[in-house]
Amino acid sequence: LINLSDSTYNSRNYYSTDNIRKPAKWNFPKGEIKGDSYQVIWADNDAEQGDWHTTFNLSGEGETLYLFEENQGTFTMVDYVNIPALLVDQSYARIPNGTGDFETWWHTPGGNNELSSTKDLDFQDLELFPNPVHNSNLFFRKKQGNPFARSSAQIVNLQGQSLVEYNLDSNNDFIVLPELASGIYFLKIQSKEGIHTGRFIIQ
Repeated sequence: LINLSDSTYNSRNYYSTDNIRKPAKWNFPKGEIKGDSYQVIWADNDAEQGDWHTTFNLSGEGETLYLFEENQGTFTMVDYVNIPALLVDQSYARIPNGTGDFETWWHTPGGNNELSSTKDLDFQDLELFPNPVHNSNLFFRKKQGNPFARSSAQIVNLQGQSLVEYNLDSNNDFIVLPELASGIYFLKIQSKEGIHTGRFIIQ
């Protein structure tokens, strides 16, 4: 949970639930959420682990999470998010951090949902398919513009590390993926027009 404002909120007035008919399912612990800060909440149905562990858990198959504010016995929905099915170590995050649309991402507890070492991957203009993919051929095309001329390509992980490189010509519209662990990766193509990127998921 991120507080993007400059104000401090009393967390005791807020509730979270996975059931819209039960808004008071889990009450935030007494405390403050300061401006421009994070609060990690563990939705694991294991309150014995600490105050910020909820009394319900979220399914990896997908679920809806609700945030309510209580005022004199009246509950008002503040926000909600429909979480899709996720792989291990994946998250569903606002990209750019805290402000953009929700996307499948990697887990960044207490930190920004950004790639600090891969700024050139922020603009994604490649369409990749199939996506998710199962370590086979990954097809690509530009979302707009002319096809690629001779160029080079590389697969980059979330830490910005180049894992494998390819030489492409104008007839190439796919690459053969190596054996990669399940997770999120980027295809980065360097052409005379500049850098083109797309994000894909290995299942």
